[in-house]
Amino acid sequence: MHHMIVDEKLYPPPRTEQEVWDFMKNSDRSAGRFRKFLGEYQNPYTMSKCLCENLVSQEKGDAKTVIVRPSIVGPCLSSPLPGWLDTWIANTALFSDISRGMTRVFYGDNSAVCDMIPVDYVSNFIIIAAAKGASNKELNVYNICSSSVNPISWKAAADLYLEESLKHPRFPGQLKPTKALTFRSPFLVDSLTFALQTVPAAVADLYLKIKGEKPRHLHEQKRAVLLRDILRQFSSPALFIRSDRSRRLISGLSEEDQLRYPCDAGAIDWREYLRILYSGVQKYMFKRNI
Repeated sequence: MHHMIVDEKLYPPPRTEQEVWDFMKNSDRSAGRFRKFLGEYQNPYTMSKCLCENLVSQEKGDAKTVIVRPSIVGPCLSSPLPGWLDTWIANTALFSDISRGMTRVFYGDNSAVCDMIPVDYVSNFIIIAAAKGASNKELNVYNICSSSVNPISWKAAADLYLEESLKHPRFPGQLKPTKALTFRSPFLVDSLTFALQTVPAAVADLYLKIKGEKPRHLHEQKRAVLLRDILRQFSSPALFIRSDRSRRLISGLSEEDQLRYPCDAGAIDWREYLRILYSGVQKYMFKRNI
């Protein structure tokens, strides 16, 4: 995330449309050129969202328009299916890898906030914002998130997910999981990754080879480290997303609509949500009934 405090407003585009097209047409795909083009943005995902928001603002004309900007979108909390998800996204992959003994250290510290929001809350809020939050005069931006009303740290969320996973049998051949360590220092993360992840994975693969089975742990390690490192910019900074405008919109709903379209992150019980998240991962991603 480029801004450590994200307000409910439109941010100026980092590049013009023509600059983006020119960059895409250039055959030079070097990492240095790519980083230079991104500038202060740390990845193309966040940059593309900013570009798209500004394109919507330019082209909306007189149409009533709202932008709903969610934080990290997680599996359903309740509707239509508790725990439903269909892809490995952000924190879901990290928590799952920790619970399976594949990730034992990641970037951050014990207080870095994991700003996640269930996908059904995002969908419900989009309906509310479209019905009650648009005006002809301006483009209204709404952040639907949790850090400003009900924060939980990456460390605490990972520990809750692991706690739930330990109530159930482990996958056959799965490495023994432990509570993950968090550090901001790349040197410490890399060193401990080698000692606590790479070495045990190599030993486990050697054991599989001796048994005449195909080694798999080092291959899984590469994937786990890649996913963890992609999340570095979200798990390590002190990110705070403001949601005052969204909160006012939600509080102005009738009791009936608040029950029909739940989207108040302040009401989420994180222990219960991480339990549901774990069950959803097992059911919809691993196709296991628990």
